[in-house]
Amino acid sequence: ITLYAKWTANTYNITYVMDGGTNPSSNPTTFTYSESTQTKTIANPTKVGYDFGGWTVTNGSISGNTLTINAGATSVTLTANWNAQKYAITYRDQGNAAFSGTHASGYPTQHTYGTATTLKKASKTGYTFGGWFTSSNCSGTAVTRLGATAYTSGITLYAKWTANSGTAYTV
Repeated sequence: ITLYAKWTANTYNITYVMDGGTNPSSNPTTFTYSESTQTKTIANPTKVGYDFGGWTVTNGSISGNTLTINAGATSVTLTANWNAQKYAITYRDQGNAAFSGTHASGYPTQHTYGTATTLKKASKTGYTFGGWFTSSNCSGTAVTRLGATAYTSGITLYAKWTANSGTAYTV
């Protein structure tokens, strides 16, 4: 009697470490053991407020969107790397007029997602600064700080000015 062995290669998991990102459902979650290298196509993940900065891979490597799994690997882990997006801050006067004041030293010109941005006061001769507002009519509550995750695009802030009483103006 001759007996023949039948072998079935084991299947192993591909683990994704997303750090709050969303992994595309098209990305493979398993691979079959192989004594030679094998490849899989990997799509880029997404995360609000961040640009994808590439994968860090254990038991393999990645080039573009091609994952190469090392020969003999029994596990693969891909860790997503993220770069916080930066959004420009534009300063205007109430009513959407060009900014006419003077900024305090060190005023922010951009907001980095994931980090709160503290705003600086402004000044203008003959006027009292009433704060920064997100609406051009300067209604509501003045903004002194941009929340870490409150914005995902460019930001326009409007200065509210009140003329000082008793100031003489020459016409």
